[in-house]
Amino acid sequence: MYSSIEAAAFQRDAAKFKLKYPAIFVEMTAGELAAIANGYGPENWDEEVRKVLNWIFRKYPVPAAIHDVRYEFSDGRELTRKAADAEFSANLRLVWQYNYGKLRFVNPVAWYAYWKINTAATLTARFGRTAWRNSYLKNQKGGNNE
Repeated sequence: MYSSIEAAAFQRDAAKFKLKYPAIFVEMTAGELAAIANGYGPENWDEEVRKVLNWIFRKYPVPAAIHDVRYEFSDGRELTRKAADAEFSANLRLVWQYNYGKLRFVNPVAWYAYWKINTAATLTARFGRTAWRNSYLKNQKGGNNE
């Protein structure tokens, strides 16, 4: 979904936006991150649908990449999944604040963007369990050595 150059930019932007992320997010190579980060929507969704979602959320790829890393290294516990989803939501808001600045509360475009990111966070929290569980099972079978 992303190139190594884009993934390296995500790693830099995570610090620039003051996002929350696991240490491995910046410790892994850009190539490793590019292999994990799949943008918005689960891997098993149609590629064209995911392209549309990634266009809709084009200003927010870094929170999604961090979230993808969290899910990639799933421990299978529901409490950890909820923490990963809460972190995703918080990171979306931090990027939103960065993008729209101090006048965000009087900017109708900013309010529309806020509605979009809240929708993404809510849907992820509500429907992410299967992807979290599948990643955990893959890790248990030795599909992920981390």
